[in-house]
Amino acid sequence: MKKILVMMVAVLLAVSFSHVSYAQKAEAPAEKFDDIKAGLLKRLDDRIKRLSEERACIAAAKNVEDLKKCRPARPAGPGGEGGPMPGGPGPKRPQPPAGQPPR
Repeated sequence: MKKILVMMVAVLLAVSFSHVSYAQKAEAPAEKFDDIKAGLLKRLDDRIKRLSEERACIAAAKNVEDLKKCRPARPAGPGGEGGPMPGGPGPKRPQPPAGQPPR
C-alpha cells in the first residue's frame, strides 16, 4: 500500500513539474513573435485574395457549368483524375422498398 501511495505522489509531482517546464518553453522571443505574426498575416491576405477571386467568379456565373469552373481543382487521385472530396458522401445505401419502414 505504501509503495502505491509513493508512486502516485511521484507521478503527480512529475506531471505538475512537466506542465511548468512546458509553459516556459511555449513563450517565444520577440523576434520569433514578429516572424510568426508576419507569416499569419500573409496567409490571411492570401486567403482573402483567393476568396475574393472565388466570390467574383461565382457572382459572374450565368449557369451551373460556370459555377463548377469557380471551384478549386481537386487533387489527382490514383487514376490521375480528381478523387472524391474528403468528407463527401459515401457509397449509396440500398433503400427499402416503398411501404417498409427503414431498419
